[in-house]
Amino acid sequence: MTTFVRAGYHADIRTVEYTAENGDRLLRSGGTLAWRLNNPGNLRPSRLYEGVIGTADTPNGRFAIFASPEAGRTEKRKLLRRGYDHLSLRDAIYKYAPPNENDTEKYLAFVKRRTSLGENTLLSTMSDAQLGDIMAAMEQMEGYNANQETRRERWVYVTSVSLSDGARPLADYPVQVVRNGSPTHVRTDARGALPAMVTTTDGEEVILLEATDAASEIGRITLEQRSRSIVLSRLRDIFEGVSQPHTPTREAATPPSPAPVRYVVQPGDTLSMIARRFRTTNSQLLQANSPTVRHADKIRPGQVLMVHTGAAASNMGSSPQGAAPPPIAPTRYTVRRGDTLSSIAARHGTDTASILAANRQSVRNPHLIQPGQRLVLPPRGTSTAATAPRTTRPVRRHASPTVGTRSRENEGHPLAIVPLTQRRAPWMEHAYAEATRWAGRTEDVIGRTINYHHELGTKWLKSLSGSDNAWCASFVNWCLREAGYTISKDHFRARSFVSDANFAQIDAAIYGALGVVGTSHVGFVYAKAVNGNPIILGGNQSDQINFAAFKKTSMRYYVPLTYLEFARTEVHDPRLDVSTVATLNAELGIAVNSHAAGSTR
Repeated sequence: MTTFVRAGYHADIRTVEYTAENGDRLLRSGGTLAWRLNNPGNLRPSRLYEGVIGTADTPNGRFAIFASPEAGRTEKRKLLRRGYDHLSLRDAIYKYAPPNENDTEKYLAFVKRRTSLGENTLLSTMSDAQLGDIMAAMEQMEGYNANQETRRERWVYVTSVSLSDGARPLADYPVQVVRNGSPTHVRTDARGALPAMVTTTDGEEVILLEATDAASEIGRITLEQRSRSIVLSRLRDIFEGVSQPHTPTREAATPPSPAPVRYVVQPGDTLSMIARRFRTTNSQLLQANSPTVRHADKIRPGQVLMVHTGAAASNMGSSPQGAAPPPIAPTRYTVRRGDTLSSIAARHGTDTASILAANRQSVRNPHLIQPGQRLVLPPRGTSTAATAPRTTRPVRRHASPTVGTRSRENEGHPLAIVPLTQRRAPWMEHAYAEATRWAGRTEDVIGRTINYHHELGTKWLKSLSGSDNAWCASFVNWCLREAGYTISKDHFRARSFVSDANFAQIDAAIYGALGVVGTSHVGFVYAKAVNGNPIILGGNQSDQINFAAFKKTSMRYYVPLTYLEFARTEVHDPRLDVSTVATLNAELGIAVNSHAAGSTR
């Protein structure tokens, strides 16, 4: 049986579009609204209902769309038992179908005639079979099965193609799509996805080409009578780096200090290792990252460090040479719900280091800003990086990016400055930042600032609090989205990753893998305990964002499909840090909520 995970209502053509777990889409039109919505009881949206996969805005108001008619009937039965059990049949009908919307007396007479029940009979005294008879009569009265001759259903099969470098989606990548000999120029979206391809002819071959003069082939896709998600990896050996001129001028011989490198700590890193890699020192790293790093032996994966490389590190604190340019007036910005320093910087044409420099007194922790807080933003286009004459040349990929500016053996031959790219689970910095930001605060506090359901577009889940608002999956999907990855279709359900074609199962716990506990909880693999059990960084753990250990026998592991190629290189050597839950939580000031200890909902 097909399981639908999402639905939307096209009011202009009165059609419901259902999306199945495998990506197939069903278009349903005609019949009655209740039939189109799988909603025999014409129920309005409510957080109390399970099986709701969408809502429909109609001239008569909003109605819930259920995954199946059975799901709709189940929720109607629960509603009658929950809110109507103490009422007589007459009072129940008047409450369910009030006179301002219905001919309630006619409605009551019809139900009595179909069930042979008296209007003064209490619902609490009725058997499940009798309640079922009432529901069947109400369903007929509501017109669920009317206009059957006009019902129309049509399946649509969609092939989704994404481009990846093996670890990250390739966003805004130019592609030429050739179908039936006709080329169309498109670009991938922010998640690396091309526009969906609908199967019109079974077996049609689609050719994907580089949208360049060379027009080299990326791949060929065969469209079928089924929906699929496909990732094509574009692993390139050459990419752009920036080098100094071969014969530097006097001015270029002593270039201004570059902007600090933004480095995300990886499993196994130590401060001294990072210092050696970037030709700086522990003390300079501590100075540049105070107060977020207070001890050289306490850095953790996912933590972001600002690293001044080489000569830039030795010049920290020195005055710049030459006269300053005329000042440009900064702007002021009020932090909004869901903002991070990096998202604010991206929108306003600057960088996080510049914002931190302009707000030293008010922003002491780059991961902790609050809605309503006022920030000073540097002028658009400015950053802490000074500019210098540059030429560009292709540079071969190295295992470790080159970040210095000195030539080999000081021979005067320039080395390129290759942008630092970190491919290992980029979403983990967002998860760690949220854990740092909230420092053990519970979901009722977190939800006043950010609702991860709402951030991903599910407005009917009004809160993070309560047993009906489990948010572990929405937290995971939010972190993935912030890092530029596709989210699961049924994003608020932990089990969505198990069946979503945009995610792939792997055989071992690697850093950043999505650890699914049964089908009811999901978080990120962060480290491992001494006994080998994975330590999960996740939301909705004891009503918090915290670290918790789970038995490895209860876990399955998944990664985004665009990350799969890189993940496979780590499965045989996961290189997870060994730690304890108590240590990790204590370092972020997280006191596990004892009133909900172990709860994952």
